[in-house]
Amino acid sequence: MMRRTIAVCLAASAVLCLSGCVTATYEYGQDHQLHEVSDVMDPQTAAKRRVNIAISHMNKGQMTEAKQNLEIAKKYDSDSPYVKLSYADYYQRVGEDQHAEELYRELVSRNPENIGDVYNSYANFLCSKDRFTEAYETFGKAVKIPSYANISGVYVNASACAHHQKNYSLSLAYIDKAIDYDGASPELFAIKAQLALDAGDMPTAKTAIAVFDRMAKGKESPRSYLDKIKIADSEHNINESMRLGKELVEKYPNSSQAREYMNNEY
Repeated sequence: MMRRTIAVCLAASAVLCLSGCVTATYEYGQDHQLHEVSDVMDPQTAAKRRVNIAISHMNKGQMTEAKQNLEIAKKYDSDSPYVKLSYADYYQRVGEDQHAEELYRELVSRNPENIGDVYNSYANFLCSKDRFTEAYETFGKAVKIPSYANISGVYVNASACAHHQKNYSLSLAYIDKAIDYDGASPELFAIKAQLALDAGDMPTAKTAIAVFDRMAKGKESPRSYLDKIKIADSEHNINESMRLGKELVEKYPNSSQAREYMNNEY
């Protein structure tokens, strides 16, 4: 069947339509009329498709378009925990914290199939509101679910929460737990190096960045370069610091880390 992609507005008038349009894919049916592709999917699949579009808009800061797609998703499957969780994320991003928490609490009480993701997201929300005790308890509930696969991701988020609290020892403890579950990830060692630097623990930072280098097989990142510069500075190794700084600026001239180095802001 022939398909056509059309920008359609969900507002009732041309004036309101200026607030934002969404892109939808249509196809000609046997009745020779255009139907949105979502119409020929099952409701759950159509809802998830719209949620994915909404998340993409949210990540670009396009909140009007995001809400439009969430509303369409809700029409397809109003009872979907996946839709509700994404709506909670939307409310959190636009500062409607009460609505966000109401949805998180509703989802927790319903104990949906994706309850691990619910706990993880709710804990991040609680941490963003400096409700640290509740946040750590909620992260703990996520990792206790036997069927939940993203344990490492939960511990990374818990580590970030502790860092937000400026509890650097707890932050390092959580990232070590993440490494216990996903020790093959170079990125976790890069994160550990950054956390150790913030904690002033240079030996741990040096060890972590060495593991990152070995696992990444020479594929440095701007972040790892800056971390190694900080370590060299702490050891008063001026020549090494300058060598690394020169490489950072040459390889990644447009990176924020290169700007930090050039402006001596690191």
